[in-house]
Amino acid sequence: MTTESSATRHHRAPSIQETVETATVTVQKSARGGAERPYAPAHLAGTRDGSGNLTITWVRRTRVNGGWADGIGDVPLSEAGEAYEVEILDGSTVLRTISGLSAPAATHTAAEQTADFGAPQASITVHAYQLSAIAGRGIAARATL
Repeated sequence: MTTESSATRHHRAPSIQETVETATVTVQKSARGGAERPYAPAHLAGTRDGSGNLTITWVRRTRVNGGWADGIGDVPLSEAGEAYEVEILDGSTVLRTISGLSAPAATHTAAEQTADFGAPQASITVHAYQLSAIAGRGIAARATL
């Protein structure tokens, strides 16, 4: 079964003196599923404990029925399940990817920071992604924490 996000469409591009039926140019285009990608998580934040462990938190967002009508609780998930990934970066180089997250939080321990950077860090650049079963990784939330 072909889903809309992976469907291939055929388009004809008639010139000014052609009709759609007589056009000689046919273009194939596959949808990329961009509209299906989850939005970037919001309110990306980090806190450190006395040992230098960094706890990264965020608030998930939704693409469908996102009206926060009651003013309490969370917006609807609009995905098959809640899943996230977090990247730890040094400049533009990804040093570590924390995957398998099913809640909007991750920890980068002082020991992991030492393994990644040589010592615990005062600030760390992170990207957090919400995952979709249909479209994969969503748009990154980016912050230096």
